[in-house]
Amino acid sequence: MNYGLPYMGSKNKIAEWVVGHFPEKKHFYDLFAGGCAVTHCAMLKSKFNTYTINDISRMTEFFTDAISGKYAAEKCWISRKDFFALKDNDEYVRICWSFGNKGENYLYSKEIEPWKKALHYARVYDDFSLMEDFGIKTDGTSIDIKKNAEEYKEKYIRWYLKNVLKSPAEYESLRSNLEIKIKDNSEKLRAYLLEGLRKAGKTRAEVDRYLGTNGMAGHYFGRSQWEFPTREVYIKLQSLLYLPENYDEIYGLQSLYERLESLQSLQRLERLERLQTMHRLERMESEERMKWKKCLKTIRGY
Repeated sequence: MNYGLPYMGSKNKIAEWVVGHFPEKKHFYDLFAGGCAVTHCAMLKSKFNTYTINDISRMTEFFTDAISGKYAAEKCWISRKDFFALKDNDEYVRICWSFGNKGENYLYSKEIEPWKKALHYARVYDDFSLMEDFGIKTDGTSIDIKKNAEEYKEKYIRWYLKNVLKSPAEYESLRSNLEIKIKDNSEKLRAYLLEGLRKAGKTRAEVDRYLGTNGMAGHYFGRSQWEFPTREVYIKLQSLLYLPENYDEIYGLQSLYERLESLQSLQRLERLERLQTMHRLERMESEERMKWKKCLKTIRGY
C-alpha cells in the first residue's frame, strides 16, 4: 500500500509502523506533514476523528486537492517547456512531472521526451500518430512494446537522429566517429590543461581546494583515468588558470556523444512514470476514502 504523495523523503514505507504506535485519541496533528503519508495512513485506518496537517510547502493543499478528486480526470501532457513555466505556481506540475518528484528537474531527459510523449498520447488519448511518425505500429500496451522493444528502440533512434540531431548517419557510425574525434583530441587537451596549470603557477592541490573537490584535479592533469572537465568546471578553471580557449567544438562533440549514449541505453520503453503517479492520486480519492474529506482541516505554514 502506498500512502500520501510521492516525493524524496516520504514516510510512506514507515507510515503503518508510525501509526501503529499512536495512542487512541480524537484529534491528530501532523506538524511536519510533507507528502502526508502518515496522515493518509491514519485516515484509512480510521484512527482519529479529525485531522490537521501542516507544512511549510504547498504539499498539504495538493494532498487535500487529490483526495477531493481534483485530478481524477487529469490527462494532459506537460512538456519540458510547460514544466519550467508552470512548476513554481502549480503543485501538480511540480510534483507529478518532476524527476524523482523533487520538483526541480523535468521528469524525462531530452532524448527520451519525444518517446514518452508518444507513449502518453497512445495510452491516454488513444492517439497513435506520434508512434506512427517513428515508423512504429503498436497498440501502446506494455505487452506489445516489451515484445518488440529492440525493433521499436532502433526505429526511435533512427527517427531521433534524422529529426532532432539532423544527422543522416546511422547510430553506430556516428558514435564511432565521435569516439575517434574525442580520443584523438585527448592528449592535446591534457597537454593544454597542464600548460595552463604551469603558466598560472598553481598546483593540483590548489585546484582541488578552489573547486571544492577531493582529488578530481588528478583526473584533469594526470594520465591515469584522465578526463576533460565538464563545461561548468572548465569555466571555473578559466578564472584560476591560463586557459584562453573555450573549446565549444569539443563540448559540442561530447554533448552529442552523451545524447547518443542516452538513446542507446533507452530502457523500459513501456513505462510511463507520470501515469503511475496519477493512478496513485486517483486511488487516494476513491469512494471508500471520500468520507474523510469532511474531517480534514488544512493549515499551511506557521
